[in-house]
Formats: sequence, structure tokens, C-alpha cells
Amino acid sequence: QRSHLGEVHTDVRPTSAAGEGCIDEFVQLLLTDELEVAYAYIDSVRVRGVTLSGIYLELLAPAARVLGTMWEEDRVSFADVTVGLCRLHDVMRNLGAGQAPQVDSAPQGRRALLIPVPGEQHTFGLLLVADFFRRAGWDVVSETVSSNELASLVRQEWFTLVGLSV
Repeated sequence: QRSHLGEVHTDVRPTSAAGEGCIDEFVQLLLTDELEVAYAYIDSVRVRGVTLSGIYLELLAPAARVLGTMWEEDRVSFADVTVGLCRLHDVMRNLGAGQAPQVDSAPQGRRALLIPVPGEQHTFGLLLVADFFRRAGWDVVSETVSSNELASLVRQEWFTLVGLSV
């Protein structure tokens, strides 16, 4: 399948095929172990043939939701959730590093501004979306800005698409 975003991958083999235990195990690694252990876990999932999209959508995104639920239910401390989310962000960035297509020329008018609204603290999903756009060959601007900076940025630069995460 193709869309206006570029190539759409439909070969996602869910990592959750092992059940919720897969996600729960990964969350526990994020909360208790060094980052290298989480990377080794991801490597073990990739060896099973799970695509990068599958890891993003079936492991990392659900892990972020579980961390949020654990916080809401007061099962872990603010510090633990913060450390877990920082590790999750690091894993996502390292998975995406060097994976985006190399574009020799401008991405033919496909330029996106994907940002959280000023004051928004939940940004993990937006990072995933930005990475999918980059992999599809889009030029993506994704940064945290104030209301004034956002208005100025949109006035000064051209974007095919503006996405705000709330």
C-alpha cells in the first residue's frame, strides 16, 4: 500500500505475539536495568524478524502507555517513570539513528512541522510520528517552541503540513 506519506509497511509482525508479557518485561527492563539491557532485548526482538515499525507500534508505544498507567495508578514513583521514559526515548532515537532514507535533494515539497503545543509534556508519540515521516522521505521540523516562537516559525517558513500534538 502507498499513501501520500510515502511507502506504507503492512508487514508489521507484532512483538506482542508473545502476549502482554513481552511489553511488561520490556517495561521492567526500562525501570530496573541499564539501557544496554533494553537494547539487547530490542535486538532479540529484531532477530525474530520483527520490523522496525512493529517495534515502534507494538512494543515502544505500548510500553509508554504502560508507564503512564503505572504512574496514574501510583504503582511507581515520578522518578521511576521519568527514568523509564528517558530510556524509552533513548531507545527510540537509537533505533531511528541512521535508518531514515538519505535524501540527496529537497523532499519535493514534503515538509512537515510536527510539534507539541506549548506546555505539552507528552511527546513520545509525536517522536514516533516524526520518525515515520522522515523514513517516508519528508523534511521534518520537530522541536519544542513557545506560542510566540510557533507563530513566528509558521509565518517565516513554509510547511506542507503542520501537526500539533495535544
